[in-house]
Amino acid sequence: MLKSLKWAYAHADMLEGKGTCPKCKSHNLDYGYVALDNNGNDCYGAIWCNDCLHGYYLSRVKPKSKDKLIGKLPAGIKFS
Repeated sequence: MLKSLKWAYAHADMLEGKGTCPKCKSHNLDYGYVALDNNGNDCYGAIWCNDCLHGYYLSRVKPKSKDKLIGKLPAGIKFS
């Protein structure tokens, strides 16, 4: 399975409370979006594992209003 698809499934599962890291199988996942404009309509973001620090970078997304906007992505994440 493609890396991006594994992380997409992990993200969808995480939003339902049961996400698993494709790298280390931990359930300690997080995600966030960083706004590229003042309105927060255009963003980049990521999903990552807080245990192994692997993640997947999301380029140019339009988050839903309920999604997490954060100031910046955490340091030290190894993006696939």
